Order: sequence, then C-alpha cells, then structure tokens
Amino acid sequence: MERTFERLLARYPGAAVGARDGNGLSVPMPASLDIGAHPVLAARAGVDLVAPQDRPRAVEAWTRALRQGAGRADVTLLNGHCAAIHYLDLRGSHGALMAVVVSDGDLADLEELAERPATPPKVCTMRRDNHGQILAIDDNGVRMLGWPAGEVVGRSSLDLVHPDDQARAIDNWLSALQSPGLPHRWRGRYARRDGTWTWLEITNTLAAGPGGDGVVHTEMLDVSDEMAALDELRRRERLLRRLTEALPSGVLQIDRDRRILHRNDRLVEIVGHPEATTLDAQLADVVLEDRAVLFRAAGRALDAAQDSDVEVRIHVAGVARPRVCSVAMRALADDGEQVSGAIVCVSDVTEATVLRAELELRATFDPLTACHNRASIMSLLGATLSRRRSGEHGVAVVFVDLDRFKAVNDAHGHAAGDHVLSVVADRLRGAIREGDAVGRIGGDEFLVVYPAIPSPSVALDAAGRLAQRLGGSVPVEGGAVQLQASLGVSWSADPAMDADSLVAIADAAMYDSKRDGTGRPVLLTAPVERLATRPD
Repeated sequence: MERTFERLLARYPGAAVGARDGNGLSVPMPASLDIGAHPVLAARAGVDLVAPQDRPRAVEAWTRALRQGAGRADVTLLNGHCAAIHYLDLRGSHGALMAVVVSDGDLADLEELAERPATPPKVCTMRRDNHGQILAIDDNGVRMLGWPAGEVVGRSSLDLVHPDDQARAIDNWLSALQSPGLPHRWRGRYARRDGTWTWLEITNTLAAGPGGDGVVHTEMLDVSDEMAALDELRRRERLLRRLTEALPSGVLQIDRDRRILHRNDRLVEIVGHPEATTLDAQLADVVLEDRAVLFRAAGRALDAAQDSDVEVRIHVAGVARPRVCSVAMRALADDGEQVSGAIVCVSDVTEATVLRAELELRATFDPLTACHNRASIMSLLGATLSRRRSGEHGVAVVFVDLDRFKAVNDAHGHAAGDHVLSVVADRLRGAIREGDAVGRIGGDEFLVVYPAIPSPSVALDAAGRLAQRLGGSVPVEGGAVQLQASLGVSWSADPAMDADSLVAIADAAMYDSKRDGTGRPVLLTAPVERLATRPD
C-alpha cells in the first residue's frame, strides 16, 4: 500500500493528503511519511469534504479500505468540483490510514474547505436535577448550541426553550417526573448562543434517587433539517391551496380509493355537494348517459396511470339544462412511481359549448332557410360519393331553380321574396327521406342530395315528387305568388364520380328543364360540356 501511496503522490502533484484514525477522524501526519509539498487536510474528516449526496459513496470506499486495505470513490466536493478520494491503510507501517484527494479544482479551493468548521454534531446529552436546573452538558451540546458549559450549567433549561414551546416542555417534564425510568419525548426549539433557534427532539428520562430526588438524563437530537423540510412542505401546500382557490376551474384531489383529500370552493360552485367525501358522491349529478365515460376515465387514471380528458353534462339544481363540463383526470404517483391518486379539474364550458354549436350552425346552415349552405351541401355530397363502394346504389342530385323569382322581389319586395324562399325550403324538406339533404347554393337555387338511389328512373321519380310539392301558391303581403321551378337531375353509380361533376350535370339538366318551361324535371346521367349559352 505504501508504494501505491507514493505512486499517487508522484502522479498527482496537486493532490491533498490527510491522515485518519480507524474512525475516520483526522490525526497528525506521521513523521515517517514524506509527502513533499502536498497540502495537508488535517482539520477535517475526509467525508466532510464531500457533497451530501455523495457521502454514502465516500463511506463505502472508507469501509472497503478498512477491510481490504484500499478504497476509492469518485465524488463531488462541497465546492462543486469533481474529485477522486483514495483511502489507503498504512496503519501497519505508519500508524494511520491515508486519504489522498485528487480534485479538478485548484489548491485554494481544497485549503478553503479544510479550514471550514467541522460539521456540528447532531446528538448531545444533558443532565438536570428534578427542578430543571442544568447540571452538565457534554461537548457535543456545547458545539450544537454554541453555549460554553459554564454559561448554561446552573441555569434553568426552560430559559433556553422558545416561548411558544414552553408549555409543551413543561408538560413533558412533569410526565417524566411522574414516570421514573420511562423516556418521554417532545420536539421544540432551543436557543443558540448566536441568537438563532434550532429544532431538537428531546428525550427526558428520570433516574430517581434514594431520597425521592433524582437526575433527569436528557438526549437531544438535532431535527432542524427535518423541520425545515416540513416547513417547506407546508409552505408549498399553502401555496398550492391558494393557487387552486384562484383558478377558474374546480380542483379535486382523490386517493386511490377515490376518497377526497382536497377540493377548492370553485368545484362546489360548479357541481355542488360540499358534503361529499368521495369522487362518486361529488359527481353524483352527472347525467346518467355520461357517467360511464367519466368513471372509465377515473379508472384509467387510478389503475393504469393514464391521463384523460372527457366532457360530461351535470344536472344543477334550479337550472333547466344540464351544465356542460370539461373534466381533466391526471394520475398522481408516489416516490416509488406507484399511483397514489389523481387530480380532477372540472371546468364549466357550457357557454363555450353553446357558442361552438352556434358557430358550427352558422358555418353549416343558411340562416334564412335553415338548409345546408353551399359549402356544407357540397362537402356532404363529396363525403357521400367518397363513401360509396362499387355495387352499391348510386347517388342522385336534383338542382332546383325557382322560375321568375326576380319578379317576386320586384313586385312584392325582398321580405316577400325571403318568405317564399323559406316556404320553398320547407316544402323541399317535406318531400325527402331521412338521410337525404337540402342545401341552398345561391339566391333562388337549391340542391337536393339523395345518397342511395338504385337507378336513374328512381331519381327522376324523386325529382317529380319535389316538383309536385313545390307547386301551388304562396301567400304574401298584398297577394299570392304562384310557384314553379326548373329541376335538373343527375345520377351516378361510378365510384370515380366527384361532387363538382355530378352537380354540373344536374345544372345542365336544370337548364334543359328551364327551356322546356313546364317545370318538368329533366334527367342527365352522362358528363356534359358546360353550356355555351344559358337562358336567364
């Protein structure tokens, strides 16, 4: 091992060296060792130089050196630099174990670390009489609290307890005096000499004397880090709760058994049931048809850690229509990545849903006649043709153009013309089957789509029924209007037929009907060239 030690020093001229006893504590550098100009880490245990997250690795290397003579750990030092710590057991030849620290940092960093105060101990003991007066405090207690022994011995220990914790300290003390030999534990803040407070877990045990008096043996464990972590956790919980209260959505936290752990006020405003203790009870007013969707989403979150977004309707007391709510289900996992529950966010999207429906309606239907608008009916026809397969019934289109409609507007006004268009739309809808569709594609032009017509003759018969239904007068202010329309029919069973071509054929047929002037539907089934002249 001595040769290994010498090779390390020769290979790493900037390495720092420290001598340690069997407990890992610093001891003077053996005079029998020549370390040359290497800096000495004499004031610290080697593990104290290591960042907390890497200390277990350093301890493991130290233990290996005790068992096998040598150990190495690659760690991060407190200054953030990476380092390799080599432990070599030279107790047989030089009376100490050696620590060689090879760092990518400079020497000043290591020397600064070596000069820092040692890590304060976490446990100390104190002895007090049965009146609470301090009789003795060990060296660890002096280092933990910063009080020299001479400044605390003879004082009441209550003087060192935080005012907010003194009532609990007294209760624990009295319990200890009443139960000799039994430990009594409590937590509180003790004063440090520098004016700060440190959290301690204090265990008092009375050793009764022969005369009834006795000595209380007190063990103090520094739990400041734990309490600081708890305070931070509580702070984050308070922040989270404040955030949830500020959200426009309802927020619900449940455990794996669907029990409610937290909900904000907004959730109750949206779904009611402030007394509910489970998810099922909280969302009891979900419309029956939507419950399966909601609870499948909950099952996916809790059983398979799958997030879901669903939309459900919820009955609300005093409201005629159910409230439409968007529900986001998000799984929660514990430190072991096991599902521990879920967060449920509920947003009232009723107004947005109504607005969306209105926008869809406006984008799909003609506001005057409630028929499909041009874009919508052409899209529907295109989708119908694309779904059709070879061997299935054909698709028929009837192009309807009102005759002499301009004269209606001129004689009776545009309000009367609008009324006539509405009546025409109603009569067309009354003459078709479920699954057929009527669209208004121009001022006085309509398109009727028949998705499943077995033959051209059946298509022509359907157009005849439209013409018959359209016939007759329409009452308007100041008289009546006699209706007549020109109807062009196209039919195709060709899978390659497209919407524009099929409508163009019907358009051409309609102009043949208009030339005839009798309102008799005209059928064309083959592609046609666009007419060079079209009658008015």
